[in-house]
Amino acid sequence: MAERVETRKNLRESISYFHTGSVEWGLPWVLKPVARQHRKVVPERGRVSVRNFFSNLASPIRFANCLLQAATEKGGRGQGET
Repeated sequence: MAERVETRKNLRESISYFHTGSVEWGLPWVLKPVARQHRKVVPERGRVSVRNFFSNLASPIRFANCLLQAATEKGGRGQGET
């Protein structure tokens, strides 16, 4: 049983190590150049629309998180933001 738990721990560590390495490599070599080109090609109105879309998508999650933490002031303010 102890060997099985150790195997799971090693698997999680290796996945975490891979993920960290891929993020550290991917950010400067892939994501930043793509973001620069995207900024040149897509007009500002389109970029703002995409940003608002993803912000609105995350809004219910933020609201539920505030409610679960009993932070009603933040929860109400977060729903009213645009």
